[in-house]
Amino acid sequence: MVGIVVVGDFLSTDRVLAGLTVALVGTTVYYAAQTQRLAEETRQIVQEMRLTRELQVMPRLIPAVEILGPNELLPRVANIGPGSALDIRVKFTLEPAGPSTDYVAALMTSGRGKSVFLSGRSSYITRFDEFEEFDSFRIAGNYSDALGNRFLVNEAFDLRGHIRDFKAGMWARTSQTKKEGEPLELIADALVNIEAIMRRAEEAD
Repeated sequence: MVGIVVVGDFLSTDRVLAGLTVALVGTTVYYAAQTQRLAEETRQIVQEMRLTRELQVMPRLIPAVEILGPNELLPRVANIGPGSALDIRVKFTLEPAGPSTDYVAALMTSGRGKSVFLSGRSSYITRFDEFEEFDSFRIAGNYSDALGNRFLVNEAFDLRGHIRDFKAGMWARTSQTKKEGEPLELIADALVNIEAIMRRAEEAD
């Protein structure tokens, strides 16, 4: 009788231990899964913060033009990104088969740009009629941001199309979006307004 009771106690103890072991394993698995989920969420948050920081300091160099006068312009590189561009090394090239020049700079802050001169047959090219034999100009090279990331640029500017639109008067209608106090653009805006007033007066008569 005593031996049977002892065997029963052992069997009960084994079941309890087995149950506790299963519960412990289940708890461990649960907390391991939770820890892994939290670690993954933390990594995602860190990545998003890093990406946000990179976007805040990311420069963006593009080809542009500077209008010098009614019939003159210069190719230009401009930084339209929110961050400064560092260690800039780009080449300007007129296409097809035109002259080229290198532009190197330590810094270009956001919203700033730099115009360059390209050599023509006898002097620097500045006049529209000198540029009209080319379709575009390209800037190609690389630059860095404040975090040390390196970026490539290889973009072309539609030079022929821009000159055509400029001559057609498109620049006068869009000049209000540029900085105030640019004399040629203010005069052009005034001429456009006068033309509109005269047209309305003729229609009224």
